[in-house]
Amino acid sequence: MRINFFYIICFFCFLSSFDKLTILGFSHTSIGWIFPLFLSLFFLFFKKSVFLDFPVRAWFPWILYVMLSMIFSFTLSAFQRFIMLISPVLIGIVFSNFNFCYLDLKKINLGLKFLAVGLFLLKVTSFITNFNVNEPGLVMTASLLCCYFFVQGIYSDSKNFIFYIIVLLIPVIGVNRMAILACLIPAILFLKSSNLVQKIILGLFFIFISLQVFKSDSFQGKMFYSGSGNFSSFIYNIEDVRTHGRLVMWVPMMDKIPDSLLLGHGFDSSTEFIQNYISWITHPHNDYLRILFDLGIMGLFLFFIAYFFSIRKILFYRYRVNDTVSNFIVFLTLSFFVFFILMITGNPIYYVNYYGNLQFSLYGVLLSVLRNEKKSIIYS
Repeated sequence: MRINFFYIICFFCFLSSFDKLTILGFSHTSIGWIFPLFLSLFFLFFKKSVFLDFPVRAWFPWILYVMLSMIFSFTLSAFQRFIMLISPVLIGIVFSNFNFCYLDLKKINLGLKFLAVGLFLLKVTSFITNFNVNEPGLVMTASLLCCYFFVQGIYSDSKNFIFYIIVLLIPVIGVNRMAILACLIPAILFLKSSNLVQKIILGLFFIFISLQVFKSDSFQGKMFYSGSGNFSSFIYNIEDVRTHGRLVMWVPMMDKIPDSLLLGHGFDSSTEFIQNYISWITHPHNDYLRILFDLGIMGLFLFFIAYFFSIRKILFYRYRVNDTVSNFIVFLTLSFFVFFILMITGNPIYYVNYYGNLQFSLYGVLLSVLRNEKKSIIYS
């Protein structure tokens, strides 16, 4: 059942990447995070024994703080977003309580390959037929998969590079600027530890991909209001650069943040605030600004504390386990770094269907493997 539950998470990642589907009167994106959440709660409450391998103590202050802020500024929208916010954590706890062994990681690999191919075919179909997809969510999942397949390609089986290229093409085809950077980050970071030949090959690959994407008509049209520009435009002609309403939201948010810098203006208060400027947008497209506005410096501090101890917990075993598990630790650590990058211009903390649920299910899998395989895979 544990592997099947993981496949269910993958399926809902795929399903949520469609645009504007309705199932039994409900939005498919809502089903995409509600169903895994209820399934997690079922396993959590009906499981006889509970292991606390998940760093609950690191996450408890953050969750408690958000809950209190939500209570004092309660709206139905705020309550829903609070549940979405904690959904990946609950899923991570449940997966950490399953009994995974490191051999199960091969089955995980298979599920992620099917997900990668499915998302790629969906994107290609969308590109050819103008079929609408949920672009922000699609490229977030692609960014997570890029981390996985690149690490597997470097340290395990080079055939995984095929899947890395496949998922890298998803944001390239859609000309999603930050997602392209996020998908290239694994390779960029690898340059530091690679040999000279690998550095040259990867460097030339980056330059070629970057120039081709930048010079393409679709990228030029999406980046510049005038439909054409060059690198100097970012310095000398910044008003021509498309930010898709981000600066319109970010500037007044930054002006307002100092009014309640320590504790914030209340959970989800940023939603109402930005709609005063752009009525059809409900996200500021910068999760750092969102947390600072809603929860203040205290909220941002607790947020980073939770992630710091989550990363620290798995990095402790980096050189104490076999190669299969060690590679998985590298991948998850890298995925957290990419997550922080996506937060700059996106909303991954609420797009749990596409990144958080899948990432934390894999995190829980790793914790379970570390617990159940200590005698056989930990050297010291």
